[in-house]
Amino acid sequence: MSAPQRYTVTLSPEQSAYVDSLIATGAYGAAEEVILEGLNILQDRDAGVDDWLRTEVVSICAAMDADPSLGRTPEQVADRLRAHVANHNAAK
Repeated sequence: MSAPQRYTVTLSPEQSAYVDSLIATGAYGAAEEVILEGLNILQDRDAGVDDWLRTEVVSICAAMDADPSLGRTPEQVADRLRAHVANHNAAK
């Protein structure tokens, strides 16, 4: 295992206050623990996105390559989004 790398980070006042509040509640013992937990969450999220891309997006792209009629043009997507927004706004 390689030696740990040290970093210095600068937090906004809001971020610093948030870290301090997490420590004050006892949820974390030090700022380092808060930052490490945040990095772990980012790694989990990125792994999930990578998995989704590999398992779902790749298979959908392959299906669209095999049958181009499954795809949508940018105009079709925009029209569908506009209709969705209009229906959403009408429901309010």
